[in-house]
Formats: sequence, structure tokens, C-alpha cells
Amino acid sequence: DIMVLNEVDFSSAWSFHVDQAQYIGKRCGYPYILKQKNINVSFPFYRFCFGNAILSKYPIRNEKFIDFEPLSEVEDIFAGNHDAVYCEIELPFGILGVLAIHLEYRSEDVRVRCAKYLTEMCSGIKFPIILLGDFNSTPAGLSKSRLSESGENAISFLLDKARFSSYLKKSGEPDKYTFPSENPQVLIDWILGKGIREFSDSGNIKSDLSDHLMVVTTINL
Repeated sequence: DIMVLNEVDFSSAWSFHVDQAQYIGKRCGYPYILKQKNINVSFPFYRFCFGNAILSKYPIRNEKFIDFEPLSEVEDIFAGNHDAVYCEIELPFGILGVLAIHLEYRSEDVRVRCAKYLTEMCSGIKFPIILLGDFNSTPAGLSKSRLSESGENAISFLLDKARFSSYLKKSGEPDKYTFPSENPQVLIDWILGKGIREFSDSGNIKSDLSDHLMVVTTINL
């Protein structure tokens, strides 16, 4: 009943100026859509604009756009940054907080600082919350994992120190890897939660629609 999209095009020349979030929402039965433009750059006769989107079959409220610390201030000013967007979804049995997240891919130091910011933010939320998206971080000990200069890892911090639950437990199984989609080598796409009783029916969807595999799960509150 909830879908999160990363790097979804809103109006880009390379995808024929189709608002992909609206297109998917309309055809898949998601009447409520929250969009966040992370990258928005225009040139004469050419524009690309993409970011995060939360699609829901239930009403969305209390939207909050989160500006993460950028790797480059100049890049952030002129093009944009990988950021996050938060909302609350009014489910039939209560409120669920949802965070669509896309973290910086070039620096584990930046990712760790973002993870700590998210932890502090979520500590004040009194109802269940899920974090979904491309964290660009592989847990310590797995293939191609990275550490910050202080020896920390963003996903390991969220799972071990911040005590977020997950649809998997830092799995080393190749069938859980998510990138690149044609031959997954790393685990960087995650669904995390606080106040979630259980994740079930979890897995990856094999597809060539993206360079990342889609991750699905059922949450039990």
C-alpha cells in the first residue's frame, strides 16, 4: 500500500518529460503522491529533474523535506543534493511515519553523519516509522563495505547502535544484494523500521526497470 521511489524522473529530457511518479501512481492505484526534487538542472532546450517520491493508497500528512549535509556546497547550490522526505500516512489502524531516503554515494563519512541525524530525528516520533531507499551503504564485513575516517559505517550504525530493525539482518547472501540489477554485487537498498513488530514476505524483485533491484516487504505493526 506504500511505494517509495528514488531518482524518479519528474520532468527530464532523457525520459521524454514524463512525470514518472504521477504515471506510476495513476496506473497502480496510488492516489496520494509526495514528491521531492533532489536534482533540478536546466540548460537551453534540455532539463533533468529527479528525486524521491512516496506513493500511498492512504492520505499523506505533515510532510517534511529534509536537507542532508552535502558533500559539496557548490554542487548543492547549482544542481542539488541527495536528500530525504518524511510524511505521516493515515492507515486504517493508525499513523505510520515514512522516510524516503537517498544518501550520498561518494562518502561514508557523509552517510554516517546523515544516519546519526536520522536517528536523532526518529527518536522523537511516538508511532511506528519506516525508512526506505538507497542508503548507498553496505554493512561492515560484507563485500565492498566502506568505513568513515572514524571507522564507522552508516548501515551498521543504524542497525547496531540506533537499533533500527530490518527486513534482513546484514545478510551476506548474494540473493539479497541489490546493485547492480543485472548482476548484484552489493547490498545498499534497505527498509528499516522503529516500532515495527515484524517484517515478513520480504525479498527482491528481479527487473531491468532500474539499475537497482526493487525491495519489497510486509510490515506487521
